[in-house]
Amino acid sequence: MKSVLFKKRHFARSLLNGATILLLAFAVPGCSMLFGGKKVFTVSVPDSLAPVGDLNFEGKNMIDGQATTAWQTSKPVGKAVILQLSEESDVSNIRIKNGHHWVNHPKYGDLWTSNARIKKASLFVNGVYRKTLEFSSVYSEWDEFDIDADDANTISVKIESVYPGAKWNDLAISEIEVR
Repeated sequence: MKSVLFKKRHFARSLLNGATILLLAFAVPGCSMLFGGKKVFTVSVPDSLAPVGDLNFEGKNMIDGQATTAWQTSKPVGKAVILQLSEESDVSNIRIKNGHHWVNHPKYGDLWTSNARIKKASLFVNGVYRKTLEFSSVYSEWDEFDIDADDANTISVKIESVYPGAKWNDLAISEIEVR
């Protein structure tokens, strides 16, 4: 895997079951993100939409603790989000705020119904398929799935199908946590 340092971010190409992904490692010395008590030092996304006005759609939005931000991508089917834990950990579940959870944006209104959301995804732990995740079609604070994995280093969610958005086909995910 080839890495290139660019303004405190590492970019690398990798493959997960045929899906090309772009690894974004936020390289801030001595800093890591927390997912429900598990330290995660990288979040990997295949791509992100360009910013629109005051909204940006970077992968790091999924771990900022704010429901009013989201990672967004176009043509999401086959793309994967990869979480790299800071150390081998036992993981009991994953929680995902599916869709953009800013439901009263001053300019764009309800971003949850406007954008596409995950309908079905494949879950991988350490590169090995574990299960299919089926997401609710109605708004919920979190979609939660049991993992029960020992010694997890990476957790990957590969998007298989989506619920279409009322206005846009861009997929949005507001937050992800693992416990």
